[in-house]
Amino acid sequence: MNQFEFYDAFEFAIVLAIAETLLFASRERRSSFAVRLACAVIAYAAIVYGLYAISATYLSGWLGLLRYLLIFAASIAALLVCLDEAIQTVLFLAVAAYAIQHCSVSVTTVAVFFIPAHGGLWMITQSAVCVVLGLIFRKIFDENGRQVLADGQLLGITVTILLITLVMSYIPVLYLEREDSLEKSICGMYAAVSCILALALQSGLLTQNRWKDQALLVQQMWNMNRHQYELSKTTIETINVRSHDLKKQIGLLRNAYLNNETGRALDSIESAVSQYDVMAKSGNANLDVILTDKLIYAKRNGISMTHLVDGREFTFMETIDLYALFGNMLDNAFEEVMRIADSRQRVVVLNGMRSGGMVVIRCENPTASPLNLREGELPDTTKSDVSSHGFGLRSIRMVAEKYGGHMTLESDGELFCISVIIPATPTSPVEW
Repeated sequence: MNQFEFYDAFEFAIVLAIAETLLFASRERRSSFAVRLACAVIAYAAIVYGLYAISATYLSGWLGLLRYLLIFAASIAALLVCLDEAIQTVLFLAVAAYAIQHCSVSVTTVAVFFIPAHGGLWMITQSAVCVVLGLIFRKIFDENGRQVLADGQLLGITVTILLITLVMSYIPVLYLEREDSLEKSICGMYAAVSCILALALQSGLLTQNRWKDQALLVQQMWNMNRHQYELSKTTIETINVRSHDLKKQIGLLRNAYLNNETGRALDSIESAVSQYDVMAKSGNANLDVILTDKLIYAKRNGISMTHLVDGREFTFMETIDLYALFGNMLDNAFEEVMRIADSRQRVVVLNGMRSGGMVVIRCENPTASPLNLREGELPDTTKSDVSSHGFGLRSIRMVAEKYGGHMTLESDGELFCISVIIPATPTSPVEW
């Protein structure tokens, strides 16, 4: 069996399997994965061998392309059997694996112009290139999220480029002699560049899709913040009126009924009403609505919230931006301290004031477990829904940058602190 026959028989299938293994290693698996994998591998190997057995008679010339496509289809079927992923995701990553495999053989074709075309060295070179590219692009694909890829343009463009590359690279196999190594190397360079471009296009479109999804989600959060602010404002105004009226009525009842039992009952009622008598007075009416809403939530949930905020320093900010900034800060802090078993440690401290030419907002809270902070990244999520992870912090960062400031995160293992620094007299806010 010569080198080309061996490649036709097994090498293509093996390198393709290596590329797919690398790209799909972190994906969701179906139940009884080991059994499914064993059956898939056996079926895949049988198809590869069967195609080789009939190729000399039925798949010669241009029909040889069909052999590669059938092996590729068999690998996709095996992936669908073993993995619990949407078919769009499987097709997208399988096409990327095909591009990596094809790039590997193209690079090897170029390499044999400079090194001896030894069979073992050929396979080692292919596998090495495949592993390097697989690890690089798996990182890129995983970093861009795991959303279902419903964009037909994304998959269609990539498949088209890959098919063109496949056809163009098959021409030298049919029409160039084995001794024409220079011409084959030139064709290999073209194929390698085309495959890299296909992978780059996939990565770029996937990143663009993620940015579009995030922008849409942030806009939805913005709309929810606006609605929540209006709702909170109306609710707090109603609570203040009712609380004031109830306190007056309790005072009248206490004067009318002076016995101890009635007094204790009135004290209990007054204590319940006082939970809602926590009106914040920061000097900024819009900010007072936000702080009062969060104070009520904290009191109801056994959270000790202290705040020292000079609201007059934040009058230059739009109401919805105030809500996104202070509301998300406090919501994140509340969510974290509610995970602490000891209620005495559920403490949140918020400060917001002017310091020199800047306004500084700082929110501190203890953590239930150490947070993993990496420079330029958000802390690891504790939520089951990782797709919405970090949008509160992203909203805070967007508001800070809108007014020419920045956000910083700090943690010493026990305390978490988020700080926002904004120029006290900022230039016109950036339009989104």
